[in-house]
Amino acid sequence: MDRLSRSAFWCSGGEGRGGGGEGGSRLYAVCLFCCLCLSAAVVAAQTAGAPVARPPPPMYASNPTKGVIDSSLYYPADAQCLMAAIKKFATAVIVRDRTKAATLLRLVFHDCMTTGGGCEASILSDGEINNPVNADLKRVVPDINTIRDQAGRECGVLPTLADTIARAAAAAVTFTGLNDVVSSGFQLGRRDLAPNQPGNEPTTLPNENQSLDAILTLFATFGLTAKESTVWAIGGHSIGVADCAHFSSRLSNVSTFPGCLRPADPTLDPSLACRLARQCSIQDIRLPFDFVTPFSLDTSYFQLLLKKQGLLKSDQAFSAHPRTSAFIRQYATFPGLFSGDFLKAFVKVSLFNVNSPQTAPPTQYYYP
Repeated sequence: MDRLSRSAFWCSGGEGRGGGGEGGSRLYAVCLFCCLCLSAAVVAAQTAGAPVARPPPPMYASNPTKGVIDSSLYYPADAQCLMAAIKKFATAVIVRDRTKAATLLRLVFHDCMTTGGGCEASILSDGEINNPVNADLKRVVPDINTIRDQAGRECGVLPTLADTIARAAAAAVTFTGLNDVVSSGFQLGRRDLAPNQPGNEPTTLPNENQSLDAILTLFATFGLTAKESTVWAIGGHSIGVADCAHFSSRLSNVSTFPGCLRPADPTLDPSLACRLARQCSIQDIRLPFDFVTPFSLDTSYFQLLLKKQGLLKSDQAFSAHPRTSAFIRQYATFPGLFSGDFLKAFVKVSLFNVNSPQTAPPTQYYYP
């Protein structure tokens, strides 16, 4: 008979000898107290000396539906824990460097919106992240790996890289002023790109030199309407910066102090063009899209577009195009409409082509 069994034996009175009267009751109470203490000590010792028994990893769906969250990737309690943990550790990254909020948001955009690709963490593959189009995003790749590891350690379950990227971007959205996208239906359940797949072609992302018609056509292939394209593209540029190289062609070749010639792009406010030219003449620096509230996801940039003060030519085009100009005025005039519409657009973008045949189920569930 081991110690725990012997303790229970004596606490019960031993072979039916419970004792009688007040003395017996006291003895029983003392024994019961000792039994409970010893039981707790034994359980603690056993727990410290051996791993906690865990259920087998989930049975992953054999054929997940493309474009739909794969609920088989996590047990419900694990998904709930990871949702909170990724947000916590991503927020800690942004607290240390608030400029990374915009970079994390760009990362999900560049991961999801390549033609033929989707939200499957292919952005982290060498072929994509090392492309010049993604040069500014490389600085948060170590952060994504760290956030994933920290969340895995806290919850005992490793999230996929695709879920880590999407949830980290969602944390950036919350940090910069909007509600948590969970309130708009955001969920975890994105498989990563299969190891034998090469990744996507990053040069299919829209750029500032394309016409707005071409950009809207590209966005439409991902299911975004003109309104959703407007709130996503312009709202996303309400935080973050751009290199002078991305808008220098809009400026005059002779626009240094003390005078400024009119800008090469007539859709650009001359006073802003003058200021930008002076700043960029020093060196190829990065300047904020929204110079009024550069760290807040809000409608300030929409208001600047109405003053011809958009940083990129493609951004400014949204304010004059017949398919989008009304939405620019709407968000600039009624800021309360922006938050909900942006969150819905974020959720939609974060589901682009998820769990396609090019993805694979996790090879590791529990951490470590």
